[in-house]
Amino acid sequence: MPWDTRIFDITHDYYNRIFEDSRDDGNMTAAFQNILMGNSLTDEQADTLRGSGFNNGCYNVLSIDAEATDEFMYVLQKVCNNTDLVFHAFVYDGSPIVILRCPSSGSIADKCNDIAEALVARFPDRSIHMGSGSTVLSLTELSLSYRRAISAREFAADNIYCDYNSLGFLRILLEVNDAQLIHSFIAEQLGGVIEYDKTHHSALTDTLYEYLKCSGSVQHISEKMFCHRNTINYRLRIIKEELEYDLSDAEVRFQLMAAYKLREMRKV
Repeated sequence: MPWDTRIFDITHDYYNRIFEDSRDDGNMTAAFQNILMGNSLTDEQADTLRGSGFNNGCYNVLSIDAEATDEFMYVLQKVCNNTDLVFHAFVYDGSPIVILRCPSSGSIADKCNDIAEALVARFPDRSIHMGSGSTVLSLTELSLSYRRAISAREFAADNIYCDYNSLGFLRILLEVNDAQLIHSFIAEQLGGVIEYDKTHHSALTDTLYEYLKCSGSVQHISEKMFCHRNTINYRLRIIKEELEYDLSDAEVRFQLMAAYKLREMRKV
């Protein structure tokens, strides 16, 4: 370094760069928070997003159920840097989330799964669950992707990460927000076995669910419920004959399974 170059000039330049980066990061966080809350952006926030690569393309949200410590957020930034996606990570509503700009085609599930595995490897003693939402074509639709990412995250208990698009028919059930309708449908479909169990302290509700999952195989049901085949046959006789569930009808079985899934998702 030349003798006539002052340390102050060098450090002053670095401080300015750090300040600018911090201000841009803060502006991006504020901009995305406004978008998720349905508020409009300031001109400065809009300029920051455009300058950071969020000016066009497709977008998705990665929601993470983990404690948002400084260390965790730092590692999350480092892990996301290893992807080739434009991203911004911050804390929203008490949880870490990542806004991702996605390729115009293709899924980001593999990249999100890599992020999940890297975080679990770095924090093996923490409970971490992640979910990605649906890809949207506009930043104004991020709130929809965010809501779906949270729904997917709730299904990630066993696999750490869950992609909303992998939920299949469950996506339709998740879009039903009428709580009264959901309760009525569950009662309509499962009220018979639920009330019977309350009165007789039996297990018809669980038995019927296993029947649907096991395609009616008494052997498989007995193995999963650790019951004798005769016990399962007795319960099924009550369900079919006394409670008059027509389990030979595919439409009946479909609606029963939908009711069970709604019951699980809504924790009814």
